[in-house]
Amino acid sequence: MAGDCLGAEGVFPSGMNPPKLSRRVRRILWVGGTLLVLYTITGFLILPPVVRSQLVKRLSAELGRPVALEKVRLNPYTLSITLENLNVGEKGGAGSFFGWRRLYVNFDALGSIFGAWTLSDIALDGFHAQVTVNPDGTFNFSDLLAKFNTPAPAAAGAAKPAAPMRPVRIGHLAVTAARLDLADRSRAKPFQTTIGPTGFDLTDFRTTGGRGAPYHFEAVTEAGERFAWSGTLNAQPVQSVGEFRVENLSLPKYAPYYETMLGADIATGTLAVHGRYEANLDPGARVLRLTGGELNLSNLKVTERGSGVPAVELASLDVTGMGADAVAMKARAGNVTLKGGHITVRRDKDGSINLLAMMPPPAAAPAGPAPAAAPAGAAWPHQDSGQPEGILARGGRVHAAAVFIRLGAAGDGARRRHRCHPAGHQ
Repeated sequence: MAGDCLGAEGVFPSGMNPPKLSRRVRRILWVGGTLLVLYTITGFLILPPVVRSQLVKRLSAELGRPVALEKVRLNPYTLSITLENLNVGEKGGAGSFFGWRRLYVNFDALGSIFGAWTLSDIALDGFHAQVTVNPDGTFNFSDLLAKFNTPAPAAAGAAKPAAPMRPVRIGHLAVTAARLDLADRSRAKPFQTTIGPTGFDLTDFRTTGGRGAPYHFEAVTEAGERFAWSGTLNAQPVQSVGEFRVENLSLPKYAPYYETMLGADIATGTLAVHGRYEANLDPGARVLRLTGGELNLSNLKVTERGSGVPAVELASLDVTGMGADAVAMKARAGNVTLKGGHITVRRDKDGSINLLAMMPPPAAAPAGPAPAAAPAGAAWPHQDSGQPEGILARGGRVHAAAVFIRLGAAGDGARRRHRCHPAGHQ
């Protein structure tokens, strides 16, 4: 029976002693266990407050701003670090410059042995930043630009060529609940907007190699404007192919940037743009191309400045089949459709036309001799001239539906109303 084969302790047969480990093996196990315990205690308990203290101290010195960091978490087994509730304050004032709720970075040591430095996962949640243009045109971070853009003094003797940097690979990058606050105080009317919450997702990004990394970006502003961008991204050379979309862009909101160029006010108007793009910044194969572009302008109302009298009203303007090539300096548009337009043309007592007064003033001609006239029959210098070759509308049509033009003079009670409704223009 099994019970007859067991000794008094029920483990080893009677008369047999348990195997003894050699002194060397016991020493190795004891040292290994001690090192494992020390490694665990150091990684989880000792290093986090030290890292937190050093980060706060060094960041404050480098940025010249107050830095607060609530917690640092380290996992010595997964080689990951988490920074929670970081906040970098504005220089010499109240408010936050940038920060986040949580940043998680996981280093892949095994994947970094023979190839590129590999970060298997980066997750950034609750990032926020404040970008301010001061009344003098400087930024709230101009001091940092000046500090980090200052070239280092050249070393004596012949400079050795810099060794190429080891490539970097990011397995997955995710940005969630990010927000960017923009304020421009250099305008006659200060401009302010908030972009967020935004999200960004990038997969298998490499600083070298020809394979593009898929990405996706989405953002919304406080005014309900939406931005979307997706495609692939390469770092070397800088190359991207994808699709972008802008929706519900409110034109009156951006008046501080164009009001000095117009003699009128845009009371209402919403813009939407969509298209596909291809960009390659390699000097030997440069590409900057837009295809399949679409534009929609809706509910446009332009009023005369000061009086608020509507001068131009447009229910919608649609442009399809847009394309552009910045390298070849070419652009094209397919179909242009106008709907529900009203234009008021008025001649004042001094002979001026209200629409002409709304146009931007002509740019002053530069001083100097007039350029020589081109000889008859000379071709347009499109090669290496830096001038656009032209705008093409091959196969396109322009449609105008229910467009009215009001004509009248100041003090004239009777105004003539003309309707422009062509079937189409080739």
